[in-house]
Amino acid sequence: RQKNRDGQTCPTEVVANHFEYQGVEYSCTLIRNITERKIMEEALAESQERFNLFMDPLPVATFIKDADDRMLYANRYMTDVLGARSWLGKSTRYLFPPELAEKMVADDQRALDAGHLVIEQQIPTTDGRTRTYQTHKFRIRQSNRPPLLGGIALDITERKQMEEKIWNLAYFDSLTNLPNRRMLLDRLDQSLSRAKRHQHSLAVIFLDLDYFKTINDSLGHDVGDLLLKEVSARLTGCVRMEDTVSRLGGDEFVILLSEITHSEDAALVAEKILKAIAVPIEIAGNTLNISASIGIAVYRMNSQDDMHALLKQADAAMYAAKYAGRNGYRFHGE
Repeated sequence: RQKNRDGQTCPTEVVANHFEYQGVEYSCTLIRNITERKIMEEALAESQERFNLFMDPLPVATFIKDADDRMLYANRYMTDVLGARSWLGKSTRYLFPPELAEKMVADDQRALDAGHLVIEQQIPTTDGRTRTYQTHKFRIRQSNRPPLLGGIALDITERKQMEEKIWNLAYFDSLTNLPNRRMLLDRLDQSLSRAKRHQHSLAVIFLDLDYFKTINDSLGHDVGDLLLKEVSARLTGCVRMEDTVSRLGGDEFVILLSEITHSEDAALVAEKILKAIAVPIEIAGNTLNISASIGIAVYRMNSQDDMHALLKQADAAMYAAKYAGRNGYRFHGE
């Protein structure tokens, strides 16, 4: 620091240069007042400090990248939770697994092109877990320079888990994890629409276990529940991936065969189910021999039946099977 003409001390920059000319050594010293530069540097440092004081406590990940995908800024959340201590100056492809990195780079470009993008991604964290983040990516314009990419990533893992839990409670049976009535009706409605549009048939199979109440009452509800779980697994093994096995409640199950060629296709599935259920089941030291009564309703091309009519027809056919002696199947209208 030097004193100026007014006697005040000011920051200075000293540049000294030594050189030789015609055998004589010379020294040249340049002293420059850098007060304005220091004021600007201090203002910039103060601004950066305020920026960090604001960004670091945020419970979200914030970052800035340049146009070449290099990380320019990451807040404390990214450092602590995502491990961004040594990320500055490095690219996404260096920081993340190849498949995830390529997806991120593509999303970055989409955000730069569109100006704004909101995505959900699974990101590995420093504790070894993978969490779900909703990331808002946006373009930051610069004068006479390529734009930057800003991002704010919010951890929505718990929210997604709660949404999934609520969805499962709404559409799946809590005991067997099979689709419930609501899910069945939704899928049946969609399958009927496709059947009408593409002119093909489908079948609804209504199944009720024979004498299930006797087993439930004599051996207890715990055994009854385990029996229903085993039956659910066996039913699922008797149909195709595109078909639906659902539990309406108690020991009532409905199976949707989303596309069949002939009624015999549904009969073959019913016979397969009866054989699968007939295999003895060992539960809590008890050997259970059970059977089922099955009713089948077929939607044929150009039929006017809706999903509720098909369910009623299959239910009626199931009771016909019971009246006929149980352990068998009947088609509606037989």
